[in-house]
Amino acid sequence: MYKKSILRGDIHYFASHKEFDDGNFLGIELDLGLTLPVNDTVTFSAGYSQMLPSDRLALLKGINNKGSLHNWPYLMLSFTPDFL
Repeated sequence: MYKKSILRGDIHYFASHKEFDDGNFLGIELDLGLTLPVNDTVTFSAGYSQMLPSDRLALLKGINNKGSLHNWPYLMLSFTPDFL
């Protein structure tokens, strides 16, 4: 059975269990991913993530330039053969 391509987007909200003076919000991450089946055994995936840290997270992690980009792309080739 040939699978369809999938495009997905996710938003992640990060918060601390500890409440600070300015709240517990730490940041948001935006993810975008694409999955392309080549055939029943091989799948190609690519994605991109962008982290938008809060001032609190920048302070906790020692980020000197909060305005700098915090992002990462990825490429993945999956091979899943049927053995039986």
